[in-house]
Order: sequence, then C-alpha cells, then structure tokens
Amino acid sequence: MKNKLIESCRYLSVLVFVFSLFYYGMLPCITINIDSEIIYAGEDITLPAPIHKFTKVELEIKNRVNYTKVINYTKVTEPFTPTRIVITKAFIDASVIPVGFVANQLQAPTDYTSVGWDSESGNVGTVGTVIMDGHYDSKIGAAVFFNLKDLSINDEVKVYSVNGKYLIYRVVDMILYDRFTAPTSEIFSNDKKKRLNLITCGGTFNRKLGSYNQRLVVYTVLE
Repeated sequence: MKNKLIESCRYLSVLVFVFSLFYYGMLPCITINIDSEIIYAGEDITLPAPIHKFTKVELEIKNRVNYTKVINYTKVTEPFTPTRIVITKAFIDASVIPVGFVANQLQAPTDYTSVGWDSESGNVGTVGTVIMDGHYDSKIGAAVFFNLKDLSINDEVKVYSVNGKYLIYRVVDMILYDRFTAPTSEIFSNDKKKRLNLITCGGTFNRKLGSYNQRLVVYTVLE
C-alpha cells in the first residue's frame, strides 16, 4: 500500500512538472506544416513578411493556394474575363466573381474568400481601370484581402482566365482614403493605361456604422 502511494505521488509530481513547463512557455511551440512552410501555433511565427499570428480563416485561405501545382499556364497580352487572382506576397489565391453597384456603392462578394470584380469596368488587360474588391476581415477573423496592406511597390499581381491564360500587374501605389471622401475620379480613372485597382477596408472599425472608416486602394499597372 505504501509503495503504491509513493508511486502515485511520483506520477502526480511528473504531471505537475510538465504542466508547469507548458504553462510558463518553456515547451516548444506546436507546429503545423502547410504547403511545406512551418507555421507556429504559439505566439511567434516565422514567415516571410507580413509576420503575424494566423487565424483559422487565414489558414483556410492559405490551404486553397495552389498556384505552384498548376501547369500549362500561358502569359498573354490580350484582354480576358478574370476568374482567379493570385498575389503570392499576400498569400492570396482566390476566385474572382462579378459584382455590381447598389445605391452607387460597389458591392463586395457575399463570402469572405472570393474577390469581387466590377465587370462594368472591363476585362483585365483592357485600357482603363479595372476594379476588384474584397473583404478585409469577418466576425471570425481575416478575410481574403487581409494581407493586401502588406504589399509593396512593384509586387506582382497575377490574374487568370478560366483556361489558364494570365496577365501580370505590378503595384505602383497604395493609398488609404477616408471612406466618405475617397476620390472616385482618381480610383476609377481612365488615363489610357492598363490598370487594375484593388480595394478593401482599412483604418478603424466603427461599430455604430458597422464598417471601417477608411478604404485602402492598391494601384497596379499591367506589366
């Protein structure tokens, strides 16, 4: 009886020791392997910029990235209807779906993993400004354009057709505008260049209005 009691005490001591190590952060972070990159489930994440803690939604979006697995893509110069957008720097690989205007407001997709395309602005590759938009976040975490803010000048934006054709745009500017005073003439300009402008939310979330107080516009030009 005495031996069993001693053995139980030793077992309990080991459990307390292991728990204390975990509680005080002395054990290594748990890792998840996604697309051959290590993403830490602890506080620190070692990734190319941007560096931040991935949410469940971001991981789901990242799992959809498959641009390294596709073959027979052809770079073209002629315009086409976009069906997919890939921005490697921002971990974006998303379906592109047509959206329209309601009460003079460009609508975003009803889901948080797709990118909206203003079809009235024209096909990608045409002269003028093509507009796409996407959600920044949702009630449960990051959405498709969450990492758009981390792009830099000259970063690459690829847009694909349904049959594998693609065009490459390059980031030339990024500007945060007030939601109510954004210069639409500039954002939707037609300066005879082949542009693609990406729009998402930014700034501070206003709970009363249920929206962010700014809009981020990423200006790109066809390569």
